[in-house]
Amino acid sequence: MINLYKLLESYLLIYLPKERGYSKNTVLSYYQGIKQVIRFIEKETGKEQNEITVYDFSREIISSYLLSIEESGKSVATRNLRLSAILSFINYCAMMEPLYQNTSCELISIKIKKDSKNKRDFLTIDEYRLFISQINLNEKNGLRYYTLINVLYDTACRVQELIDIKIEDLNYGSNYSIKIHGKGNKQRIVYISSHTAELIKKYCNKYKIGTGYLFVNKHNQQLTRFGVEYIIDKYYDMVCKVSKTLPYKKVTPHVLRHTKSCHMLINGVALPVIQRFLGHASIQTTEIYLDITSDVMIVAVEKSSEMIFGDSASTKMNKLWEEDSTLLNQIKEMFY
Repeated sequence: MINLYKLLESYLLIYLPKERGYSKNTVLSYYQGIKQVIRFIEKETGKEQNEITVYDFSREIISSYLLSIEESGKSVATRNLRLSAILSFINYCAMMEPLYQNTSCELISIKIKKDSKNKRDFLTIDEYRLFISQINLNEKNGLRYYTLINVLYDTACRVQELIDIKIEDLNYGSNYSIKIHGKGNKQRIVYISSHTAELIKKYCNKYKIGTGYLFVNKHNQQLTRFGVEYIIDKYYDMVCKVSKTLPYKKVTPHVLRHTKSCHMLINGVALPVIQRFLGHASIQTTEIYLDITSDVMIVAVEKSSEMIFGDSASTKMNKLWEEDSTLLNQIKEMFY
């Protein structure tokens, strides 16, 4: 029987990054989730961490752990993410050691919880127009911020995907497109409007960006997630002073992603096309993501008949994990 430490080590350092191709951030997220549940088991059973086995991941204990997450004030989405990490790890354990099949089968019966209270905001076309109209193109960074927000909306990419875009990812051929580097080192081609393509060209010419990252900070370094959020917050605060509806919504980078998706859906784009556009692995994820429940919002958007504007990676990831012993040391500290 393989002990828990060895299973966790191979799961995090080999299976997830090398066999599944998960990014380092995703692996670290899984690690944090599993570490928390191991600590919970330690408290519930009175065992030391080095005494805990896969058998201690019982349905009763995991259900109690998930309940404790919600009772602590965390969202249903957080609860579901923790469950996904646990199921993934235990399924791996069962794959490596058949004796754990029963434990795996028990946990599979715990279902993802539907969050009926979670309502995702999106901006109507008029709201989005008003939002970007707050950007003064005559200011020093006006064109930079205007281009960034339009690329974020037009591609519906995630923040990390946005800041990872490089000049070499741009294609100005017969169809304008951007190569997006998504979750788990997966790549997808996203087509953009001619308006956005021309905007990017003008932006690159003005700021003399000919290679490297498309969006950089004042030190010519890759823009951070916090930098993007700062830009969005800046214009959100401004638009709230002139809009009657936006103060009741929260505009974030992810809301712009959701906004583009909703605009595509309402304008008749098929769900599988939107799924591919967003980079979702499952159509179910897209269905949940595009769950529009506000009839008022739908009517408001439908009034407008037009949109606003008429494998080397895997090798590098393997090398990164082979050279980085930080996570390995953290795993050891849990058990020794």
